[in-house]
Amino acid sequence: MAACRGLVRQILRTFSSGNVLLYRSSISIEKLYPSSRVDYTSIPNQQSSKNPPNDGSKKKEPFSGVIPTDELNIKSTKASGPGGQNVNKGEHMSIINDMIFAVSTKVEIRFHIDTASWIPDWIKPRLKQQERGRINKEGELIVTSEKTRLRMLNQADCLDKVRAMVREASREPKEASEEDKQLAEARKRRAGVLRLAAKRAHSLKKRGRDGSDLT
Repeated sequence: MAACRGLVRQILRTFSSGNVLLYRSSISIEKLYPSSRVDYTSIPNQQSSKNPPNDGSKKKEPFSGVIPTDELNIKSTKASGPGGQNVNKGEHMSIINDMIFAVSTKVEIRFHIDTASWIPDWIKPRLKQQERGRINKEGELIVTSEKTRLRMLNQADCLDKVRAMVREASREPKEASEEDKQLAEARKRRAGVLRLAAKRAHSLKKRGRDGSDLT
C-alpha cells in the first residue's frame, strides 16, 4: 500500500508541475523497445483480409441462368406427331388448340452465340466446341423440342436444354490425379501392345495366303 501511495504522489506531483508531456512510465514503449523505429502515435493503414489487394487477376463471370427471350429467335413448326397439321390455322384457333385440345406443336429456338449478351465471353468458345453439331454456318445454335403437346411447354423445354448446354460448357475440367494419370498411361501402353500384336497377326496371315512362308 505504501508503494501505491508513493506512486500516486509521484503522478500528482508530475501533473501539478506542468511537465505532463515529459513524464514517461517505466514500462513505456521507448524503454521496452529502445531500438524500434515504429511510429506508434500514428494510426496504421490496415487493410482488411476480406479485401485483398487487386493483383490484376480477374475472376470469371459465372452464368446466371437467365435467358432473355428477346435475344432468341423462337418459332413454331408442324410437329411430327398427330395434330401438328393444325399449327397454322389462325391465331385464335392456335390459342384454343394449345389451351384446350393441346395440339402438338414443335418449337425451335435459335440464337447467335457471339452476340448473346447473357453468355459470359469465356464460355462462348467452349459452347461452340461442345455443340458444334447444332451450330449452322451463321454461327447460330439451334435447339428444338416436341416433347409435349403444348407449345409453351416445348418452348420451356428448349430453354432448359440451352441452359443445360451453357452450364455444361462453364464447368472447369477436373484435374486428373496422379493415380488417374498412371492408369491412363497403363491403358495407353496396353493399347499399343494390342495394336502391334494385331498388326503382326495380320501380317502373318497375309504371308500365309501368299505362300511366301512355304519356300
